[in-house]
Amino acid sequence: MKHYFLKSKWLALLPLILLLPMTTVYSQFSPGELAKSHAYLEGMDNCTRCHDLGKKLDKQKCLDCHTLIKGRIDAKTGYHASSEVQSKTCMDCHHDHLGRDFQMTEWKPSKEKFDHRVTGYQLEGKHKTAKCEACHKSEFVKDASVNARAKDGLSLSKTFLGLSQECTSCHFDEHRGQLKDCAKCHDFSDWKKSSETLFDHTK
Repeated sequence: MKHYFLKSKWLALLPLILLLPMTTVYSQFSPGELAKSHAYLEGMDNCTRCHDLGKKLDKQKCLDCHTLIKGRIDAKTGYHASSEVQSKTCMDCHHDHLGRDFQMTEWKPSKEKFDHRVTGYQLEGKHKTAKCEACHKSEFVKDASVNARAKDGLSLSKTFLGLSQECTSCHFDEHRGQLKDCAKCHDFSDWKKSSETLFDHTK
């Protein structure tokens, strides 16, 4: 009876014993858990979806999934199409395998010191001192392709894609589309204060 009990105990542990070498092998290859947005790619079967065998991260494989970025690169517009980025690999700024809650974007030297000119839109006046989140928020995202990706899980409050360079995409249009050139009366220092020299209300 004693031998039967011991035998049953070992049989119950057998699946765990068999899985142990696989876990050890995986830990030898994987440097750590993937970030939350890439968690669905966890496991050895998925390694080659991002990496070539025996090589580091494959930039083209990144773009196969990140189609919004690829579209902007192909159109030669935006930050990722700039010469500053094209000479780099994705992992120079986006790190993974550092845990579920790790922030994957590394701002160099910092988000606050980011040179916005390389995006194709230069910040002027109060735009220079505004926090990124003041403009980059979900209600200001106008691009249909970016909004469509929100249905697939893209967080519009976290992406830096999809904004328009039109003033009225962020600022309320008091003129209801009747006036087209905002800069004739407004400047980047004080949107609410229009230029009285350019506009005579008595007319």
